[in-house]
Amino acid sequence: MMHATSYVVLLLVALSFADRARARVCEGALQYDRCSLNTACGCLPLSSNDNNAICAYLGIGCSELNSCAMDNQTCFEPNHVCVKHTRCHNRPLCYPIDMATHDMCPTMPITTTSPWIIDDGICASAIWNLYRWQC
Repeated sequence: MMHATSYVVLLLVALSFADRARARVCEGALQYDRCSLNTACGCLPLSSNDNNAICAYLGIGCSELNSCAMDNQTCFEPNHVCVKHTRCHNRPLCYPIDMATHDMCPTMPITTTSPWIIDDGICASAIWNLYRWQC
């Protein structure tokens, strides 16, 4: 009986890690920060680590979410992960991974400036002409 219980626990842990791999990740964001083109999505920190969060659809009603196990890191529901969702409860809640996929919360475009173009303001308003230039 003890071996069967151990296998079940190991299976649940393995499924939990597989579920997290499918979820969209928030990097360097605060709880509920916008993380997607879908404005209804926000960052939910994983209960196991404040530095890791998933980008998830926040439109699920609080009454639809169940508490995590006593260790605050385990969900016994398939395809769920423990997150901190303080708008719903002060204890970690099991959140469906299907609400944290790229389809549900598409990535926002990243805008960066080119590191080799220096914005020094020189000729910022230049008008180029085929025969001459002006600043």
